[in-house]
Amino acid sequence: MLRNLMIRAVGIAATVGCLTTLTAPGAAAQQGKPLKWVAMGDSYMADVMVPSWQTPAEADGCGRSRHDWEQQLADHLNTQSPGWVQLTDVTCGSATVKAGILGRQTTLLGPPFNDVPEGGYPARPPQVDSIAPDTDVVTVGIGGNDLGFGPIMTKCMELGAENQRCQPYFETGPGRPELDAGWANLREGLADTMQAIKERAPQAKVFVMGYPAVAGAPIQDQCKREFLGIPNFYKLGSMMKEDAPWFDEVEQGLNYEVESAAAKAGATYVDTYTSSIAHGACLPSGGANQPPNPDKWMYGVFDKLVLPPGVDKPAQSQYHCGMRDEVENSLPVGVPFIAGEACTLVHPNYYGAQNQMRQAHTMFEGVGLTPPNSVVGG
Repeated sequence: MLRNLMIRAVGIAATVGCLTTLTAPGAAAQQGKPLKWVAMGDSYMADVMVPSWQTPAEADGCGRSRHDWEQQLADHLNTQSPGWVQLTDVTCGSATVKAGILGRQTTLLGPPFNDVPEGGYPARPPQVDSIAPDTDVVTVGIGGNDLGFGPIMTKCMELGAENQRCQPYFETGPGRPELDAGWANLREGLADTMQAIKERAPQAKVFVMGYPAVAGAPIQDQCKREFLGIPNFYKLGSMMKEDAPWFDEVEQGLNYEVESAAAKAGATYVDTYTSSIAHGACLPSGGANQPPNPDKWMYGVFDKLVLPPGVDKPAQSQYHCGMRDEVENSLPVGVPFIAGEACTLVHPNYYGAQNQMRQAHTMFEGVGLTPPNSVVGG
């Protein structure tokens, strides 16, 4: 499944050479006008399990973090040069291209998980509607839900709980048609997204975000699925360790398609995978009564909640979820449930959001969209 890297590089380079790059009025902020930036994408862009997120009174079901990488970067740029950017952040957990980016989104799951309105949250308008002809910058990260990245992992955990590999299930077994359909859906959706952005803001500079590493090669030997005889939810749950390399190949394939779509549209791809390859979900989370591991940038299935500096832990009901209850209730009587507070299927924690911000800042800087001498920490 994993493409030959030489073919990949040559193909993308050739595609870029045949296209006109979308240019941005990068001097807008320097002329006294803030750069108008629209941020779109799914839960990896909204950094849904990074506290603090929306309060119940203002929640829209997207679970958008106040410390997602976009807001961190906007705050940084505006601190260095007041009024540098005007960010419109419409990222939303569970978003797909058809139900989130280009169409209304009705699947809205939070956090917070308490005080959900009767009947659920109102549908969210298409994120692309936030783009106007005078938009200067667009960032978008989408495709994981279109491929079915979450359901793939869920199935791997289901099979792993029965001591079965999931790679054969998806490559030669019953899951092959579903995975093939996911790849086709992903490619079509990415192309439609890039076309819609270009139609609405032809002069905007467009940045397409890749996905950070979940189980990269340097840490795959640590993807052990059991701790004290039960699934290690701080890592990849009950997924078998032998499936970690295949799961990583799927993610690399996802990023390949995202990068290819960006190249075809003349947009800038932001690689968050390479910098995070040794910081994925299989690293230890830190011992009991110890702070989270700062080298681990990706939550496991149920992991320690990573708090940004100065942020208090939210009320437990705001990050508790039914999925954790289902897992706990499925365990044999007397088996302890060793799981953390962050209810996710592998998403960036605060350290991961910081890395996303750093990689985007580098790309912004490369095309003149940052204040002079703008730097971020390593």
